[in-house]
Amino acid sequence: MTNVRRMLAALAVALPLLLIVAAGETGAEEADVIHLRLLETTDLHGFIMPYNYGQQKEVTTYGFALTASLIKQARSEVKNSLLFDIGDLLQGSYLDKFVADKGLLPDEVHPMIRAMNLMGYDAATVGNHEFNYGIRFMNEALDDANFPYVSANLFYDDKDKKAKNDIPYFRPYVMLNRTLRDENGQEHELKIGVIGLTLPQTIAWNRRFERLGGILKTKDIYKTAKKYVPIMKKEGADVIVALSHNGLGKPKVMKKNNETYSLTTIKGIDAVMFGHIHKVFPSKTFAGIRGVNLEKGTINGVAAVEAGRWGSHLGVIDLTLKKKKNDWKVVSSHAEARPVFDPKTGQARVQPNPEVVNAVHAIHEAALNYMLSPSSDFLRPQKSVQP
Repeated sequence: MTNVRRMLAALAVALPLLLIVAAGETGAEEADVIHLRLLETTDLHGFIMPYNYGQQKEVTTYGFALTASLIKQARSEVKNSLLFDIGDLLQGSYLDKFVADKGLLPDEVHPMIRAMNLMGYDAATVGNHEFNYGIRFMNEALDDANFPYVSANLFYDDKDKKAKNDIPYFRPYVMLNRTLRDENGQEHELKIGVIGLTLPQTIAWNRRFERLGGILKTKDIYKTAKKYVPIMKKEGADVIVALSHNGLGKPKVMKKNNETYSLTTIKGIDAVMFGHIHKVFPSKTFAGIRGVNLEKGTINGVAAVEAGRWGSHLGVIDLTLKKKKNDWKVVSSHAEARPVFDPKTGQARVQPNPEVVNAVHAIHEAALNYMLSPSSDFLRPQKSVQP
């Protein structure tokens, strides 16, 4: 009996210690898991207000003011999030044309950039339509962004045919130093590498604007990304996100404006956020493409998203990161494109963001007044000169 009593006494002392150790191990495991949400807008084309300028009526199925409300909603659901834009925002709507026709004063902020600044974007890349009103107009508009623009395959054209000394027009990539909270509430310093990639045909399509063909040139998207991803890794990128203003085509039959698929085959890229073709990914549009998982929203196992056009959707990628030794690895992901409207009824799911509405209301009204004036050509339907 004495031995039994001694054993019970020993267990009484040891059991609480074991429970503490077990709890500590569970806590350590949770501390090594981070959920990171990536949000995307693309091909906004100046549609800030939910308004159809051609038909002169309000709409419920698009408009950045609606998307902005979805952004706030999506952020509130998670501890960690980043917001990106994939380009094509300076041309497309009557509002954009009105701003371009009157010109931007040196201290004037383009309404599209003003709205995006309010929402606190982390980075963006340019689309082919950024150049439609000329390179000087583009520079004046983007200069007021409170977030970095990146594009790795757009260069100054020095005409010496020597690739080694080519100078990028934008910074090729950016390393975002962010403090992220794990599932246990502990903070960690991570580096999020963000590379931008622009449609190769951009210069050819815009040659007539300020002789753009003699100023800039583009390079191959896949080769450019293949070059920079290892560099970003060496600089300590824990996660690499590719912002690709380029469509998604089927393997072996891809055209130059559908090279996003190839990016998902590059080791080191953890997420691809793309645009340009005004489609929604994941969706049935891309069913049957080899390597595409529509349920998870992946291409060749890499998380990917495209958020339609004109602010019709918000792209959402959720990454689960787990720390292994000293490195953070993406262990799972899920992507979806959330519509601002109910697909069954066509009614808006959210109200327009009041901050965004207030920020652009005056210039929106000015555009409407000019549109109805005798000197305006706004009543003629605008047709894009590019895809």
